[in-house]
Amino acid sequence: LKKIAYEETGNIKNAHSVREFREKYEELAELVVARMEKGPQGTLFKEERKEKIRNACKAALEEKVKIEIKIPAITVLPAGEVKAVFKDFDLDVSSNTLRLQPVSEEIIERILDRQEDNILIHKARGGREIERVEDLIVVNLMNFEEIDYDEHAPLLYKLAGQATAHFATYLKPEEVENVVLYHKRDIARYIYAQMKEHFFVEAKEFIPTVTHAWVDLKAHNLARIESEPPHHYSETIEPAKSIPSKVFFGFRKSCHPDLKFDSKSEKDFATLLESEGAVVKWLRPGSMQFRIYWDHDKKNYEPDFVVETADSIYMVEIKAERDMTSREVQEKAKAAVEYCKNATTYNAEHGEKPWRYILVPHDAVQSNASFDALMGRWERKP
Repeated sequence: LKKIAYEETGNIKNAHSVREFREKYEELAELVVARMEKGPQGTLFKEERKEKIRNACKAALEEKVKIEIKIPAITVLPAGEVKAVFKDFDLDVSSNTLRLQPVSEEIIERILDRQEDNILIHKARGGREIERVEDLIVVNLMNFEEIDYDEHAPLLYKLAGQATAHFATYLKPEEVENVVLYHKRDIARYIYAQMKEHFFVEAKEFIPTVTHAWVDLKAHNLARIESEPPHHYSETIEPAKSIPSKVFFGFRKSCHPDLKFDSKSEKDFATLLESEGAVVKWLRPGSMQFRIYWDHDKKNYEPDFVVETADSIYMVEIKAERDMTSREVQEKAKAAVEYCKNATTYNAEHGEKPWRYILVPHDAVQSNASFDALMGRWERKP
């Protein structure tokens, strides 16, 4: 009965707080009875089972509160005007990919005969003809949907100029023109790849939608090599790069009994959580546990950890130090901060704990690290 009752807790509606959730045993009992009536015994012994069902439901609700973290089902999407922003930077020309060489004049003449590079740049330059080789690079950069000439022209010409200046360090002027005419699309793709690392989407506002008060925990895919048994989380794994292939057990505070980690830093952080007195319970979110969208709403962000203490719930992401300022990490962080802000507002209305977003560099996760110090040092606030 308790197993059935626990499975049915996911169908409880309108429980906005732990207190309200605990009081839903009558509603849960009705769900359990309805499910059992579809079984082989049907309605037999319905009255005799009533008290057992009520007790099983109370126990299931208490167990769920004890071992799960209350995650509001909030979908956060950008609304209103969304603005694409490329931050200013200098082009990295050190790659051999950009050490392009001229082609034969015959090939260049065929390109010019097609007249595709003698077009008017209506979008880029108000209908004026191409005046310099940088124009060819800029025209091809404009083929990428995030790029708006009116908004990004100074940066586009700066980067195109840095590319042509690089060519001039090892080519004659006529050879620079030759290279740009022939390789213009490749040059544009090279520049755009670096621009994406400095790209942000700015939304004036985010609209949260609360669909459920409490989301069931998602399961993990724990595929491993069959011949290798799972490891206790306290074991030292060598080489460290093999950690993602291992399954770990022995957790006392985790919402899941068995887990995998993507890096040594994540495993070390889990060890810290297990030993930290302030931590009540913690979670490695499964796929689609959250609906936090980024990259023009095309991708869903899945944080590394959710940690509950006596007074707060922390959404924690651990990233390689070198990636902390990357476009992807910063865009995910912004979306996650919005989720935490709205989850905090929702929880405050129902007497629940605030949410906080923490973005931690991997080298800050040390064996002697303090949980409170990490949370305070690396919190991202709205």
